[in-house]
Amino acid sequence: MTRNLKIAILLSLLMSFFLLSTTAFAAREFVFSGWGGAAEKAQIERMAKPFEQATGIRAIFTSYPDFAKVKAMVETKNVEWDVVDFEEKMMYRAVKEGLLEPMDYSLVDTKNIVTEAMNPFGMANSFWAGVLAYSKTKFPGDSGPKSWADFWDVKKFPGARALFKNPFGTLEIALLADGVPKNKLYPLDVDRAFKSLDRIKPHISVWWEKGAQPPQLLTDKEVDLCYAYSGRISAIQKERVPVEFIWNDALLNLEFWVIP
Repeated sequence: MTRNLKIAILLSLLMSFFLLSTTAFAAREFVFSGWGGAAEKAQIERMAKPFEQATGIRAIFTSYPDFAKVKAMVETKNVEWDVVDFEEKMMYRAVKEGLLEPMDYSLVDTKNIVTEAMNPFGMANSFWAGVLAYSKTKFPGDSGPKSWADFWDVKKFPGARALFKNPFGTLEIALLADGVPKNKLYPLDVDRAFKSLDRIKPHISVWWEKGAQPPQLLTDKEVDLCYAYSGRISAIQKERVPVEFIWNDALLNLEFWVIP
């Protein structure tokens, strides 16, 4: 697919959102709640700026997508965000609680969009992965961990560690570390996952809460191994920070644009 075609598709997708938001359209601007980082920089350069040039409608990027804040906005009928970048699990919860507008796909040319991207209440915009990242200073060459079982092996791979302070993803990697095959993960054996976490808990230096933390922890040498988002680690690799991440045991996720 050519770059121009990609931009045309993205512009048509963006237009579909903003045609559904008459207030934003009349104001000649819309407010977008995203996750920041390298993804946001790419969205601004490749999507928001071309969209503004084509339509005159300015995109305002604001704080990360807080589910409770979206819920409060909808319930008080004071919605400040026109488009929100929700993780898949957040979107399904929002649908269940009646917080989202349905999508109108008649406004979009869908011939170049994969079927999985088109949910009745959201348009998927990207895949991302939760990965095992580590310091190449601590583990040079090919000596780094190759799986979550290795992450749990504190004798073979000593060092400070960080994990996500959230059950999403954390339970999966705890079960993978405990030997559960990938095709047998679901439904999750939560009790087994917490028993696995009990073993690694004494070796966790930081339980992080936001995606910007793991790359900073690795950059500052506060931890040697961690769960992190692939794009965040790729970004600091480009800045020549000596880190690596593995695709093995990565957790693939979708993110969706939704309209509160």
